[in-house]
Amino acid sequence: MNNSYTLGDDNVLPPIGPFGITSIAPNPTSGQFVVEYEAPADAAVQLQLTTIGGANICRSAATGNTCRLDAANLPAGQYLVYLIVDDAVKDIKPLIVE
Repeated sequence: MNNSYTLGDDNVLPPIGPFGITSIAPNPTSGQFVVEYEAPADAAVQLQLTTIGGANICRSAATGNTCRLDAANLPAGQYLVYLIVDDAVKDIKPLIVE
């Protein structure tokens, strides 16, 4: 399995099932950004932001197929946004903080 990705590559992990992150905007960002995703209405959804090395930055419950997160206090670099549905990772997308 290839554990690397190319800058600008939208798919770090192919979505598992009918779930997935549909957009992260703006990306790159230096402040707030919005994650849009698809998941069942009755599912427990969380979004997790980590460093590229896997260190947890934040984890937030999400509802309504969108979630606003803030990267204003993060150093510039590459991060990963995880979509977690019912305690299982369903999608991972890159985020660039400027």
